[in-house]
Amino acid sequence: MSTMSKFKKLAGFSAFAFAAMTAANSVNAANWRYAHEEYEGDVQDVFAYDFKEYIEDNSDHTLQIYRFGELGESDDIMEQTQAGILNFVNQSPGFTGSLIPEAQIFFIPYLMPTDMDTVIKFFRESEAINEDFPELYAQNGLELLQMYPEGEMVVTVDEPVSKPEDFNNKKIRVMTNPLLSETYSAFGATPTPLPWGEVYGALQTNMIQGQENPIFWIESGGLYEVSPNLVFTSHGWFTTA
Repeated sequence: MSTMSKFKKLAGFSAFAFAAMTAANSVNAANWRYAHEEYEGDVQDVFAYDFKEYIEDNSDHTLQIYRFGELGESDDIMEQTQAGILNFVNQSPGFTGSLIPEAQIFFIPYLMPTDMDTVIKFFRESEAINEDFPELYAQNGLELLQMYPEGEMVVTVDEPVSKPEDFNNKKIRVMTNPLLSETYSAFGATPTPLPWGEVYGALQTNMIQGQENPIFWIESGGLYEVSPNLVFTSHGWFTTA
């Protein structure tokens, strides 16, 4: 099975969060709105359309899906969900770290297991994920249905990196997450928070010299075209909720 197929298979463990405030209004047939962070055919998109099929086959509801950029960036779709405009949303804890500080735990480097089987078991059985985090999301008007991994984080840079010192003074794009910024500072790099829509152009113009994402997203977003050196640091996995 290819790496891409494995990651897409993880969509079977997928889930997302939805605004609890809208649930009470869903007794009658409705057109629910669901936004995610990725492109056509990516992990979240595969799950979203499987979920759409399930909902429409088993209820009178319909589901309208919005992919990355159609309703703004990740922060925008979370705000729309909290406002009740959207019913369902996928968002990485990388962006919810300022809203739910405890979510930053997923970005402590070298804390997560690295092999696929152990990672899947962890997400299925973790007490923190399945019991503690739902309460934290509920405090912010959200119902957490599940968290799931989308693949190992891989760093791309403008030139080969073979030792930690090679990160010195490199501007590395990170999500808007304080702990993630501290991690790259510890690596010796200069963390540079940027919304996703600005990353390709910033790499192309050398405003930044690198970024991190799971491998399927590096392929999907064409990042290898402007940031050709892939560094497998094994420091963490990309997680969505």
